[in-house]
Amino acid sequence: MTDQTLVLLAALEPVGDGWATVPVAELLRPFPLVTGLLAVLICSFLAAVFLTRETDGDLREDFRRRGLVAGGALLVLSAVGLVLEADAAPVHADALLTGRGLPFALAAGLCGAAGLAALTARRYRWVRPLGVAFVLAVLWGWAVAQWPYAVTPHLTFAAAASSPAMLSVYLVCLAIGGVILVPALYLLFRLFKGGHPEAGRRAENRT
Repeated sequence: MTDQTLVLLAALEPVGDGWATVPVAELLRPFPLVTGLLAVLICSFLAAVFLTRETDGDLREDFRRRGLVAGGALLVLSAVGLVLEADAAPVHADALLTGRGLPFALAAGLCGAAGLAALTARRYRWVRPLGVAFVLAVLWGWAVAQWPYAVTPHLTFAAAASSPAMLSVYLVCLAIGGVILVPALYLLFRLFKGGHPEAGRRAENRT
């Protein structure tokens, strides 16, 4: 899910007959703007977290500082977003904070705080899994709280879905794409992540 998708979901308004629109003015309201900033900060935080394990020396310290700044801003802006969501999207906020999305919200808070603590203490072995767990908890919490609506509370995903025939074609295309993509990803990681003794020794020193 991209940052643009999150912003659009935050600003959608139903107009009937299963359609939804996004007025330009709605995109400039505080909640969509904060949602977009959150998505950008998530990407910035993840990038810094991953690169702390791929670098060393001054460059690693630079990514560590960037990760701390992005992570700290992310936690603060998340709290602001929850306050704004209670007014802009009360149904979603209720599902996220008191309903089925609550476990994911709690997990996101714990993993985010633990990830920042590990980054502060330079425990780089733990930073990456905690960062990934934090982002997954955020995205799954949003999705679970949103379900079953595409546009809460007017349009469900089932109502917005394509016909079964079109979905079948999509799944076939997805499988064909996977046959091409999976080997390509394997070769990519094989090329850049392994096979060189010096790279292996440097990777061990980064733990």
